[in-house]
Amino acid sequence: MDVRKQLYLQCLNREFAQVLAKVRGMSTESLDYNFLQMYLGRSCQWAHVPSIDYLWMRFVMKEPLLLVRPQVLCDMATIALNNDKGFLPSQLLKHYTMNYLNKRHISFDDPVLYHLNRVKVESFAKGTKDRTTFMEKWKVFLQDIDDKFPTSYKFRIRDYMNLSQASRTATQERLGSMLFDQDQITIKNPTSMSLLLNIILLHKGISTDYKLAIFEQFLRSSNGAALIDDSIQILLRLVDGNSSQLRNLLETLKSVDVKISATTCNEIDSCKAKLQ
Repeated sequence: MDVRKQLYLQCLNREFAQVLAKVRGMSTESLDYNFLQMYLGRSCQWAHVPSIDYLWMRFVMKEPLLLVRPQVLCDMATIALNNDKGFLPSQLLKHYTMNYLNKRHISFDDPVLYHLNRVKVESFAKGTKDRTTFMEKWKVFLQDIDDKFPTSYKFRIRDYMNLSQASRTATQERLGSMLFDQDQITIKNPTSMSLLLNIILLHKGISTDYKLAIFEQFLRSSNGAALIDDSIQILLRLVDGNSSQLRNLLETLKSVDVKISATTCNEIDSCKAKLQ
């Protein structure tokens, strides 16, 4: 069988280790561009990290041959984050910026650009570990996400779990100060503060009573209550089994005017039924 046909077939059969061994020994001239695109795409689809690393380093970084498709860049970014490839998200973002964006006017209303920036922020939060403080990681989020992207973007806690986990080194007092005083930092997107609230609510070193108090204070503050559903759902799970804390939460929600989704309303009704 022709070598190229064999490579295509092995790719389709997910025999990535065998394909990689052959590609390593082949010259650039003997490799088909469409095959390399397919090989990279399939490697991302099945998260074959050795193939992704090799193709990126050889055919993008060393020999700028491949123009990687935006969706593949997003897949690579996610795989890099999950496999502790801290150097890669910045390179992926640079590749996208250089090849796909208008140099004179970059529009940040761009889902791909957001995904690559988000992963870069998450990778920094995860990779620097305790070498940087949570405040430093939060400032990177504000600079790369809050300050750049339109306020129509909603920042959900599920998308920033590494940033959330990094808060374990911050004290209760420091987090409270960041939430309400904002350390004289301008916040553009209201959901950024909701994200910080949810990071506090997920902090394992903070008591549930304090979380209920800070949640109520947040609702009544000038920060507003943008995207509060995540906060309510986190708290409902925290107070499950404690009727006193549940009543406290329900009274708080009853006393303020906030927009809540139908799903969250159903969860609240289910919790109310437990008190009857």
